[in-house]
Amino acid sequence: MSTNQTNQAAEPQPKEDSDGHGDNKSDASAARRKQGNSKAIVAKPGDIICGRGFHIANHRGNLNFHLIINTYREEYLSSKRPHKTRITKHV
Repeated sequence: MSTNQTNQAAEPQPKEDSDGHGDNKSDASAARRKQGNSKAIVAKPGDIICGRGFHIANHRGNLNFHLIINTYREEYLSSKRPHKTRITKHV
């Protein structure tokens, strides 16, 4: 046997998983590979976050947004369509 064949036989070959890639050291690295190494987006205090749940509803940006919306609620509800459009654009 040649030296090259001996070295290849001694090194364990990575197994392929269902998506055709080799073994990963962790599930997190598999998730990053499948997502294209995307980075997480971190919301700033003034950002409005869409979604449900306690943490989203109590995010500072969402609370400020609701205060603004509630300021115009009565006027909006009692208005005709053209004025509602102006209110919406203003907000």
